[in-house]
Amino acid sequence: LQGDETSARAPFMRARAQQEEEIRRQPNDVSLLSDLGLIDAALGRKEEARVEFERAAELTRNARERKLLLDRVLACGGTPPADGRYN
Repeated sequence: LQGDETSARAPFMRARAQQEEEIRRQPNDVSLLSDLGLIDAALGRKEEARVEFERAAELTRNARERKLLLDRVLACGGTPPADGRYN
């Protein structure tokens, strides 16, 4: 079973490496940060995912997207924004 888990994680790890490379080129891209958060969440890296979702939420100007990202922060064990602002 251990081999199956390693096999299942490999595509996510490759995707993560590619996503990180793109973020190095475009560090303020909300979509890239959000996607990296989703990849990390799938890998069980909730703390990293939470940080990426928070960063994306800070950058977005779209209220709906901000709420979705903050909901993902909460799902990763984060806390609501200090300002109470979801939009």
